[in-house]
Amino acid sequence: MKKKVTVLGNGLVGSVMALDMAADESYDVTVCDVRKEKLEETIKRSKGKITGKSEVDFASPVSITEAVRGQDLVIGAVPGALGYQMVGAVIKAGVNMSDISFMGEDYRDWDAEAKKCGVTAFEDVGVAPGSSSVLIGYACD
Repeated sequence: MKKKVTVLGNGLVGSVMALDMAADESYDVTVCDVRKEKLEETIKRSKGKITGKSEVDFASPVSITEAVRGQDLVIGAVPGALGYQMVGAVIKAGVNMSDISFMGEDYRDWDAEAKKCGVTAFEDVGVAPGSSSVLIGYACD
């Protein structure tokens, strides 16, 4: 049975992650972005292996929660200004996630909610500085 993965954001990084996941037959990949022409381009590059959703409003936590409910994994690749509320919306949907969105807010504020919802959220997993720096800090501590 295929794992259902949704990528929130179809920009330079999100589109590459979606295409990489879609190349593996183990995943059923959906990409969300309001830019329909960009979605069509990514779907075409995947040879139809990706499903696109343009109706998800990244400024609306309710819209995000509804879009990802029932997925096995969410990959967050939205602009940083939208990252913090996106993380909360995915956690509230009860879905595990990995996120590359750099945000000014402290994503660890979502820790109690994630534990309550039984969700693992791996944040700031982009290039260093990011999760690699955090993990090195924990190791040194």
